[in-house]
Amino acid sequence: MVVLGSLHGAIKRAGEETTMSIYPNPAKNFFTEETGQSNSKLTFHDVAGKQVYSVQLQSSKQNIRVAGIRAGVYVVVVEKDGVVVGRSKIMVD
Repeated sequence: MVVLGSLHGAIKRAGEETTMSIYPNPAKNFFTEETGQSNSKLTFHDVAGKQVYSVQLQSSKQNIRVAGIRAGVYVVVVEKDGVVVGRSKIMVD
């Protein structure tokens, strides 16, 4: 199944909900992530669960370059202080 457009994911932890937006999806050279979380870490995981990319997020909305990542579907995870605050999927062309 291929999902086009913006993906939104929400994770509820300890009474707090964080919404994560990723667009455009699929992405070619970059995508924009919005989590409402600054000073957090974004990681890409392939379908086997292997981490293939990681970047520190400085703001709650940031462009992420994906031009060097192989085409495929990835799980994007955002962590702050060791706690997962967002999770979504993205397709890289």
